[in-house]
Amino acid sequence: MSATLDMDLAEPLTAAVRICGPSGDVLRASVPVSTSGGAGKPLVLDVRLPEESNETGMSWRELVHAMGHEPEWYLPVSVQDPAIGAARAVHGIVTGVCTHESGVNTACGSWP
Repeated sequence: MSATLDMDLAEPLTAAVRICGPSGDVLRASVPVSTSGGAGKPLVLDVRLPEESNETGMSWRELVHAMGHEPEWYLPVSVQDPAIGAARAVHGIVTGVCTHESGVNTACGSWP
């Protein structure tokens, strides 16, 4: 998933990470985001989960394998920024997440 956003990088960025499994959320974490690129190059957001945030009983390798091979495991991703709503407004779209107006500034996706 890729998106182009105007972001104020003067403020530190934090990502909310959620991994879903067969019985609901198995991991929720709020982690800092580091950035690279910019100045005419694509801005890359780097989100790294610390080892101790994995409380699933599986190794990270097993968890990633499960998300890639078992349909009940997935990683939802959402980005919230006013630029998303502004981009949608250009095309006459006034709704966002689950077709609610309150979600107009949020873009969602999932992996895989």
